[in-house]
Parts: sequence; C-alpha cells; structure tokens
Amino acid sequence: DEFIGGHIWAYDRKSAYALVSGSASEYRNSGVNNLLIWEGIRRFVEWGLEDYDMYGGGKATPGVAAFKASFGSTYSPTSIYGKSFSRAFGALLHLYEHIYLRLRKYPAHN
Repeated sequence: DEFIGGHIWAYDRKSAYALVSGSASEYRNSGVNNLLIWEGIRRFVEWGLEDYDMYGGGKATPGVAAFKASFGSTYSPTSIYGKSFSRAFGALLHLYEHIYLRLRKYPAHN
C-alpha cells in the first residue's frame, strides 16, 4: 500500500472541521486533495451539516486562501484560544509555530 493523500475531519451536529490534510510530495499536483475535499463536502451535505470550516488560508498564506476559495469558501478570521497546562509544552508549541511560520515564509533551497 502507498500513501497518496489523506484528510482528517471532525464534526458535530452542525459543522465539519478540517483538522489535518496532506498528500505525498510526488502526488501534490495529482488533484488528490481536491478529490478528498469534494468527497468530504459531498458527505457533509448528505449528513445535513450546515458548515464546513476549512481552517486557514488568511493573508499570511495567499496560495492556501486561493485554493480554498476555489471551492466557494469565504475566509472568516477567528481567534483561537488555548491553554497549556505545562510551561515547557507551551514554550515548545510557541517555538514550533514560530519556526513553522518562518519556514513557510522562507523555504529552504536545495
């Protein structure tokens, strides 16, 4: 078996939420993500869900925003609140987010 792509969603009585999505780099342009999103939307409608939060795609990631808009979505900025019960975990999470965003902005060249 070979991993091509996958999406993980959560849902409640009203909405579905994109949690994780991705595809193997060699399949990035295959359309697998588009297919998985459309399949998710089809199922969410079938289940009677009213909203699908694709999460992300704001000003910091214009390519992601354009991709998600191609499905008819509209960007709604939201605040995310969290509580870390461990100072070490909170510091590591902050460091990860800082490094991740920096790498996304300035990708390494090989």
